[in-house]
Amino acid sequence: MNSTTASLLGLGIIVLAFAAAAPIQKQGGSHRNGLNTKVGEYQDSGSDIALLLGRASDRLGIAVGLEFSGEIPSKAVSIHVSKGTAADVFSAIVEHAPGYKWVEQDGVVDVLPEHSAESVLDLKIDHFEVRDAMPDEIRDAITSLPEVKAWLTQNKVVERSFITPIIPINDNGKAALPRASIDVRGLTLREIINKIVRSPGFHGWSFVRYGEANRYLSIEIG
Repeated sequence: MNSTTASLLGLGIIVLAFAAAAPIQKQGGSHRNGLNTKVGEYQDSGSDIALLLGRASDRLGIAVGLEFSGEIPSKAVSIHVSKGTAADVFSAIVEHAPGYKWVEQDGVVDVLPEHSAESVLDLKIDHFEVRDAMPDEIRDAITSLPEVKAWLTQNKVVERSFITPIIPINDNGKAALPRASIDVRGLTLREIINKIVRSPGFHGWSFVRYGEANRYLSIEIG
């Protein structure tokens, strides 16, 4: 299997991690105290860090943002947290991803490289607005931003997102896709997306660089 194929498979796992949780909608409001929540006994295992993070987001009701660059952490992992907190669960998972860390930002658990120079997510955005937008419309709005376009050009990066064919369906047969409205100025792209995924129905986001020399960028919100 070549590196590009492996990367695409990894991207698919990240998308599925959030898609699997999509039918369960979290309540709106602040999650700032969620990381201090006692979890009692928490156990999980899997062959991919992203899957464990997606399931933790679902089980603990805390949105997760994933920023991966290059090889996506993928190996058999088992975790067991006894009488700990939600924060302990995320620490137990991310310790199996060398070169990555997690931080709480705006009530969202952001997993990112320990050294992430010139990240597109750190761009200061003059103005971002969407109204009643679904995830794919939010992604289109992001890639249409002049700041993002300039960053992609300057860094010779091409946005090529992995699109999952799985669309969650409600009991009424309609697509169960969350929608968000936001109108902000002067925030970083990371701050904007963290605000979006704290809206009801959203579970997290992923920005993944992959391919030769990390020339491609996949953006997923769901």
